[in-house]
Amino acid sequence: MGTQNYQLLVVEDQKRGQEDFKELVQKQKLSYDFTIAGSVQELKSILQQKKDFDLILTDDQLVDGNAYDILSLLSDLEDNTKIQIPPIIVLSKDDHDINVPDIIKKGAYAYFLKDHEFLSFLPVTIKNAIDHFETLKRWKKTESLIDNLYHQLNDYIEKGTGEIEAIHKNLEQNHQKLKPMDRLKKTTFSKTDLDNLSHKFRTPLNVILPNIQMLKDQFFGTLNGVQMERIDHIFHQGKELLSMIEQFDCKTNDK
Repeated sequence: MGTQNYQLLVVEDQKRGQEDFKELVQKQKLSYDFTIAGSVQELKSILQQKKDFDLILTDDQLVDGNAYDILSLLSDLEDNTKIQIPPIIVLSKDDHDINVPDIIKKGAYAYFLKDHEFLSFLPVTIKNAIDHFETLKRWKKTESLIDNLYHQLNDYIEKGTGEIEAIHKNLEQNHQKLKPMDRLKKTTFSKTDLDNLSHKFRTPLNVILPNIQMLKDQFFGTLNGVQMERIDHIFHQGKELLSMIEQFDCKTNDK
């Protein structure tokens, strides 16, 4: 069992059953901290105190209920409160009145008939049940994180689509501004005027193009086909504008 210390809730109304479990823990030196409930009502009271248990070990017949009553109670507690019910192992003196598949379906992890050998198998089953439950908790936590990331990416893509359209509009406006470039080149300007003009066009493109490249590389999340086509079109237009500005700079410097 190792050094892991397990918190167990043992539901047993017979003194003999309680003593048998205590003797098992002592004889095998099991690392169990256990609480004993002698009835269904006592079980409910203990769980409502919100004490955490790693596993519930319960007899199928108690003075005020049976295994089905206990499983129903635990299911209601989990649905109506924030209490997370741990794995449940059901023990029975005989199996005449127990439908084992139905017990498992209703939430029990395992079922044991209290024969002369069951105590030797019980510690291993307890460990397996707790390990299985911890794996499920980690999986649910991972699933929740993935779900949150999925929604965040969807929100980003929706927001990004609006930003892409704004960038596209900005580039179109810049493109319109560059149309009279030929006329400007025929006009006499000072070197300073021409440098300032080039700067006004180059600066926004130097900001926009790297961001578009990151969107193309899907750095912020996967894009759909329509979004990728828009990005490619915007990127191509931006590069075209930047090339025109560079050609203008070269001709200006030559002069």
